[in-house]
Amino acid sequence: MKRSVLAISIALTTLAAGSGAAEAQQTRPGMGTPSPKMLTRPHLANMKSPAIEVGAAVTAYEMHWGYGGVDAARKRLSGALGVLIGGATAQRLGKTTALERALQKEEAGSWTRLADSEVMVRYDPEFDEIRLLNEELDLFQDASNDIGIERAQQAAESYLKQLAEAGAIDARLYERAALQVGYAMVGDGSFEKEVQPGRVVEYRFTFRPRLNGFEMANAGLRLGILTSGQLANLRFGGVSPRGEWKNGELQSTAKNSTKKIRVSSKDLMQRFYKSVPPGAEPQVAWSRVMYAMPEGKSRAVVEPMFIVSYTLHTEVNGQRVASRRKTLAYSLTDPEAAPLDFDAPAAKHESSEQTREYEEQAEK
Repeated sequence: MKRSVLAISIALTTLAAGSGAAEAQQTRPGMGTPSPKMLTRPHLANMKSPAIEVGAAVTAYEMHWGYGGVDAARKRLSGALGVLIGGATAQRLGKTTALERALQKEEAGSWTRLADSEVMVRYDPEFDEIRLLNEELDLFQDASNDIGIERAQQAAESYLKQLAEAGAIDARLYERAALQVGYAMVGDGSFEKEVQPGRVVEYRFTFRPRLNGFEMANAGLRLGILTSGQLANLRFGGVSPRGEWKNGELQSTAKNSTKKIRVSSKDLMQRFYKSVPPGAEPQVAWSRVMYAMPEGKSRAVVEPMFIVSYTLHTEVNGQRVASRRKTLAYSLTDPEAAPLDFDAPAAKHESSEQTREYEEQAEK
């Protein structure tokens, strides 16, 4: 999907060194355990998933890849910088010309070092996405002081709160956000032997906002937290939903926003399998109902859709070949609608002028 902060994978680094005490002491995730995996946030322990059945109502929202202007981006970036490194250093770096340069559209998609510090910044105005990393910590691979997944999750919640208080993110969007975790891991051993997954060196937590219980695929916050509990990197931003906040809920302002489910997820899954080309075997990575922006669109009215992420396996000259990951989205409200293919090339891309409209129109 376009610039989604949805997926986190295991990073496996090969080291030509003997395993140390840290590896022996650490409780590692089993190789049969899916990664990333969903976690329960304490205050959402009793939260129930929305009903995905024929006749149930879903809500559509107007969404856009927003550009709120340099001033709004500077405020959010400065707030995040304070959480990443804190104190006087953050204030000093927030006033550097390097930070101002990182916010300019000509620098979009490029990493910029803030003065002579260890902090790297990357800002993409087209998708309103900010990335920050402490390069010194980001390269750290010592797991000798592992606080464990539970305390790491507590640290993630604390950093989330700090980012909201600093104005980097909207606390209302993340109050009921879903949470999942992935891992950066390193393996030890000689190059003469097969290297096995070793110890966790970084917990990667992703918070994805929910609207009416359904996750947003193209927005969120990812935190890279070392096993010591230190924040090494973060990435946040993405698509923005429009509406009015009432009693902690975002009320849609889109016309005819309430729609009825007319086809079940079970029927859509069967439809997916029937669409597989002859001779191919699908391997489904995951499927769920989410809000996801159509490819090639900078603004759209979006309703929850049934999304399937998969690969196709075929046999070529006696060898099993896997396709790249594919993603399809099926309408729950229109049985006749063709699925959206997030990997197909857009027939026509929108102009940069449409993106620049957000400097005046986007609500932050």
